[in-house]
Amino acid sequence: MNYENFTNEHPAGNFFQSLVFGKFQETIPYRGKSWTLTAKNEAGQIISSCLLVKQKLPFGLCWLWAPYGPIGFDEKIFQDAALIAKEEKAVFARFEPSLKWEGTAEIERVWPFSFSHKRYTPQNSLIIDLDKTPDEILGQMKPKGRYNIHVAKKHDVTIENLSGKRVDEIGFAFDEFYKILRSTGARDGFGVHPKSFYKNLLDIFGVERSALFLAYSKEKLIAGIVVIYHKNTATYYYGASDREYGALMAPYLLQWEAMMDAKRRGMTSYDLLGIAPSDGKPHALSGVTDFKKKFGGREIEYPRAFDVIYKKAWYTAWTLFSKKR
Repeated sequence: MNYENFTNEHPAGNFFQSLVFGKFQETIPYRGKSWTLTAKNEAGQIISSCLLVKQKLPFGLCWLWAPYGPIGFDEKIFQDAALIAKEEKAVFARFEPSLKWEGTAEIERVWPFSFSHKRYTPQNSLIIDLDKTPDEILGQMKPKGRYNIHVAKKHDVTIENLSGKRVDEIGFAFDEFYKILRSTGARDGFGVHPKSFYKNLLDIFGVERSALFLAYSKEKLIAGIVVIYHKNTATYYYGASDREYGALMAPYLLQWEAMMDAKRRGMTSYDLLGIAPSDGKPHALSGVTDFKKKFGGREIEYPRAFDVIYKKAWYTAWTLFSKKR
């Protein structure tokens, strides 16, 4: 069994830990490098794996990121990560498990260890179960969610499913989607990557593992979302909408059509990827959480991220700077 087969078959396997995600990360200038680590038992079978991604820092330093990883636990994963850290001058490695597991005591015996003040990937998410009929999926939504889907249909919002098309084939529509994405970022206060980031994402994941859905009002593009497919889960990864057309409720119809497309593909889950914790404290995802919760679903909470520290003084300085920022 190889790395990809192991991650595909393990219950904690996810697209963030896939080979293709690592390949995508390597196209990002401020990352640019990834590693796949494995640990095997005496029979030569993989029992744990981890995708690590380099995150560059000033002064030739970096930190290592394990999004929703490692998968399974074995000390060898952390031993190999430490060897990479030494070679790459990493200040720390941040691990963000997708399942609860024991093992921090073993790590702490060897390396300085700290629970992170935040995860780089969302700690809370919302999952829509697709192994129901469309009427049942609609029925578990909040009334306002169903109503807003109806409003979009009433206003003749149309959805274009660009599954099966590469970015070069989409052309002008992709450029227009990126313009809306930039304006959405400016409006809602989140950073937007260069256009090449999203092009590479769609091209590298390819037509089988990704799709762009666009919403139109009278031939004008007013919203769009990017969806990633992995194993039995479709994940809403990026979205954008034109505020001028907010009354048309296009984002609701986009999500509904993406869910129905995922169901036709045989997916059993639709992951809305990221909501604010239910503790009521201000959070970067508070604004989008109300929108996502209108689709119903079940909330999940991932374990806390933790950092394995290799350069303690630099780590302290970086943590203080990160919290202040």
